[in-house]
Amino acid sequence: MPIKLPKLTHREQKIAGGLLATVIVAGCAYLLARESGDRWCETDALQFLSFSHLLQHRPAPAQEAMLRSAAMAEQEGNAFQLACHQLGLGMTAAAGARLVDSVAAARRGADGAQRIGDPVIELWGRAQQATAELARGRFAELDGIAAEIARTGKPLPPIVEAVVAGLRRIARADQRPADASTRCWRSGSCCARRSSPTKACG
Repeated sequence: MPIKLPKLTHREQKIAGGLLATVIVAGCAYLLARESGDRWCETDALQFLSFSHLLQHRPAPAQEAMLRSAAMAEQEGNAFQLACHQLGLGMTAAAGARLVDSVAAARRGADGAQRIGDPVIELWGRAQQATAELARGRFAELDGIAAEIARTGKPLPPIVEAVVAGLRRIARADQRPADASTRCWRSGSCCARRSSPTKACG
């Protein structure tokens, strides 16, 4: 007996077509970059291919593409891309419910970004760490993540200060839940209003 598939709405068809298109376009970009010998573009295209699989909740092929991209970046010795790849591996691990691996990869990426002085990539990684720890119910770990951000001893940009304060309040959510939710909202509002982590939050 043939299987009867549900009829998709026009909007659902567009979404499904768009997701498929992302895989096709990223795959074509990878092939073109490979043929032209552009290693930077090739590693980027593999990252995009990985993310396109993540959009469809396909962690296994997403991780495979990200690992291939990371291996290429390591050959080139590109510190920026290596940090980004660790964050990508953290995302693929989280999608596969491997939260411990996700935290470890996100930390490696954030630490790498901190070493090269890229606050945007670092915040991306610390946010991944925090999200995975919260998914594990480990609120107190956010205090350690805040300390990792501030450990350089250098003055922090306003948005980074807001994130550090937010993490420290959320770490104590079991003691003062209302205070934690207010600080989280303020930190998020600050980040949403500023396109650059070096601009003030006022």
